Amino acid sequence: MQFCKPHWDKLQEMISYHGLGSLVSKDGITAAKRAEAAKDGLTVANFDPLMGAHNRLIHEFIRVGGPGIIAQDDCPVCLGNHTHKENCIQPCCTFSYDAWIEKAAEEMKQVWDELQRRAKEGTS
Repeated sequence: MQFCKPHWDKLQEMISYHGLGSLVSKDGITAAKRAEAAKDGLTVANFDPLMGAHNRLIHEFIRVGGPGIIAQDDCPVCLGNHTHKENCIQPCCTFSYDAWIEKAAEEMKQVWDELQRRAKEGTS
């Protein structure tokens, strides 16, 4: 499962919009190292908002589409939108999973704020 370029770009844009762009890992190796370190607990030092938002979105798509969704090669947002459009019974429905991208970025801003608060208090 891999995001299409437009949805990945939108996710990056929303992360930057929330002031978190400078926290995104510069490459895959750094992202992998941060993810490994985060297994012991998320901290200011290992937080990657782009990967966090990505994982949050994947979690939500698994929740609504079942675990088999991760075996798909398609972009999860495109797949969700397509599946919804095919199965929705509401006439003229305008629902789109694209809104989840903004929500995931907003959640990463909340996570970052909490991590900073804890770091200042010395509680994590």
